[in-house]
Amino acid sequence: MGAVVLGMHRSGTSLLAEVVSTFGLWTGDRVGLMPPHPDDNPNGYFEAAKLSHLNDEILALAGGAVMLPPTTLDVADLAGQIEAKLSHEHHAMFADRNYVWKDPRLSITLPVVQKVIDSIDFVFLAIRHPAEIVASMSTRGDVPDEASGYALWEQYLRSATAAIEGLPTLVVDYGDLIDNPAGVIDEIGTSLSAAGVENFKNPNLSVQAVDKDLNRSRPSSLKMTPRQEELWEQLQALKGYHSVFKADIDAELSPEATHVLEVRRRFAALDTVSLTNLLSLSSPFGMAALDPSDTQDRRSIERMLSAPINTLSPTVRYYKQLLADAEAEQNQAKTEIQQLKLDLAVAVDAALHADVERGNDMGELAKVQAELAAHHSYYHEWLVETDRLGRRAIADKLNPFRLSTYKLAFELIANPVKGFQRVRTRLNRAVDVRRS
Repeated sequence: MGAVVLGMHRSGTSLLAEVVSTFGLWTGDRVGLMPPHPDDNPNGYFEAAKLSHLNDEILALAGGAVMLPPTTLDVADLAGQIEAKLSHEHHAMFADRNYVWKDPRLSITLPVVQKVIDSIDFVFLAIRHPAEIVASMSTRGDVPDEASGYALWEQYLRSATAAIEGLPTLVVDYGDLIDNPAGVIDEIGTSLSAAGVENFKNPNLSVQAVDKDLNRSRPSSLKMTPRQEELWEQLQALKGYHSVFKADIDAELSPEATHVLEVRRRFAALDTVSLTNLLSLSSPFGMAALDPSDTQDRRSIERMLSAPINTLSPTVRYYKQLLADAEAEQNQAKTEIQQLKLDLAVAVDAALHADVERGNDMGELAKVQAELAAHHSYYHEWLVETDRLGRRAIADKLNPFRLSTYKLAFELIANPVKGFQRVRTRLNRAVDVRRS
């Protein structure tokens, strides 16, 4: 029998997994679990490290991350890519035991995991008031702002309730587990018994795992959107055991959450050079002093850019337009470079064909090809060098002499398009000469 513990991060999934483990379900060898954190989880996370890393890999393959999940999952494709590693690590951790696998990421990745692992037949869904979750995440620096925290909570819970439909499920409120551990623990035992799990350890031992001081977070001051309030009310109504889980919860995110997460994804996609350009353009508003290579500074920028539409000031609207402009420039540059590379390949083929037909000397074409190869190599170096120089230029922003040097370097290396255009012109001339 295999059980999973799902729920949003900071919603009590670790405590719930610890309590469930006292009933005799195996969480994995201690060596393979994430180590405890003295402040956040002093008793441990009860989370298999390698399996969590594989869930991170699933999210990354789908274009997301643990704090910025993908909007969609190509379940069949992702399962095919991860199957061998997931099967191996899952068996190494749990073998043929009755187990409980805790990982909040499963709220997103469970449809992929179930394509590979067929022993999951019970779910513990941890819920907690989102205001407390957001406050905890903000304190830890997991999200740039409270609106992002609410949006992530919404995505995790809508995804989880859709993924577990049809499975035996116990929905546990973190507040109930803290305030009335004995009652919740009895409910856990009853639910496991209904699912066919036997030979429990003494349930009273589980009460010792519950420390009321663990509930330290104070609610967020930001109010939920109406659809988020509706979602929380629906989750509250689902508390308890369901032999066949089914929830009338819309899997589609609210417009507000969609907006916040979309801006964060767009922001995350900007490379350091593009973000540096964005900051230089925004210097009239004082943002040029921020360092895009610094995590805290990136969050400061992101916090303004992801503000809800109806709270935007003219200044922040200006920043959002700069973000759109920076994205457009970055995408346009990539498109132009790709098209030039294709044009160059066509020109090389035409020149080679002309030489074969005419029996011409390959000397001139060889020179052009050598120049082309040099420019291709130069382009790849540019990708690395611009990032390095961007970080260095920002670090030395108070030294005007160094900054002018780096500015000159940027001018020399940050526009490979012109270099490609020059090579393409020479190739076209070579083809025209051979055809004449």
